[in-house]
Amino acid sequence: MRAFNCYRATRSTAVMDKRPSAGLIVTIIWLAAVPTTVVSAPEAVSRATNELGMVLYRKVAETDPKGSNIFLSPVSVAAILGMVQLGARGRTRQQINSALAGGADSNRLISSGDDDDLAAGFGELFKDLNAEKGYELRLASAVFLASGLPIFERYKRDLEKHFASGVYSANFANNGREAADDVNAWVRDMTEDRIPEIIERPLPPSAPMLVLNAVYFKGLWQSPFKTEDTITGEFFNEGGSRAVPVPMMRQKGEFVYALSDSLDAHILELPYVGDRVDLVIVLPRRKDGLAELERKFSLEAARQPLAAALPRKVDVWLPKFQLQQAYSLKGALQSLGVRDVFSSRDANLTGVSSKRPLALDEVLHKALLDVDEKGTEAVAVSSGIIRHSKTPGGEVEFKADHPFLFFIEDVRTQTLLFLGRLQRV
Repeated sequence: MRAFNCYRATRSTAVMDKRPSAGLIVTIIWLAAVPTTVVSAPEAVSRATNELGMVLYRKVAETDPKGSNIFLSPVSVAAILGMVQLGARGRTRQQINSALAGGADSNRLISSGDDDDLAAGFGELFKDLNAEKGYELRLASAVFLASGLPIFERYKRDLEKHFASGVYSANFANNGREAADDVNAWVRDMTEDRIPEIIERPLPPSAPMLVLNAVYFKGLWQSPFKTEDTITGEFFNEGGSRAVPVPMMRQKGEFVYALSDSLDAHILELPYVGDRVDLVIVLPRRKDGLAELERKFSLEAARQPLAAALPRKVDVWLPKFQLQQAYSLKGALQSLGVRDVFSSRDANLTGVSSKRPLALDEVLHKALLDVDEKGTEAVAVSSGIIRHSKTPGGEVEFKADHPFLFFIEDVRTQTLLFLGRLQRV
């Protein structure tokens, strides 16, 4: 008999080979058993998500090998912390709130009148992000409980209310391999089979609880690249002097482009159909300028020049690439001050269950991104977002033939969906 029935989502059929850019994220936490400014709007959660993403990016960059690519989803990691925060109490909860505030005063995220404002903000934000648009963006959550482990009804109700999270039973103690298989089946279902598994070994019998969040994004370029224009170009891995061959996409069109003196970088905005989500590429002027760009980079430093720019003719050169990254974020989160929740002595998750003490054991994050030419000629659906008016301008060249930063964001809420760097192809 199966340990549990894995969740199967109702969804529209996705045509995978028509994706110009697709981002897939799964974040997973498992918990191990052990012997005042009031801001509650989705905007505050979006800001917190972005700040957390930037800090995590820098932590990952510090520990990753030199020359490695990075790709992660701030909104997915923030969702996991938000789900755990619902059941955290005392100092454990305060540390999570502080991390979600980017290390700042967590009081700005929490109302003195209702300590669940943060979760409510997540709920409103995710409902907005999951709404039907001209592209597919889905955030899904799930909690898997060890058979026989009771969960407080309020925690279950709040998970369902704010994170649309299903709660399922799993036989971790007697069949860790089968439980892992079923969890991976949920991951495959939520990511359209693009991420086949996140758990590569049997789950430990002592793990009473798994917390998962999956983000699936499929977007079609508003201005697609033509496959016949793709040529064999060059990409200078790690900004070195030797180039490697790479399929280089090319098109000339009207795009929002800016040159930032403060970042010493070219910035290009590539919108997806629906006019709601953009890919922003930040390309250092110098081939070996990525490290300096990372030191200076902030979201505002990239957004401000774009906000002041008008569309102009741009000759775009962009490599086709695929990223698949996997991380343990436990160390990064601990360095942000999220310590008690990982401690068998100090963790306070008494809002989840009274059965036995719980502590976080691990935070795993897996991400995949595809960027290619495919797109659609369909006119973008209006979403009420004010865009720049067209204006004449001289043609500029944007040639991404060396390492760059990029991020994918929801324009209306300014939520950072994905963030990364391409150092080598």
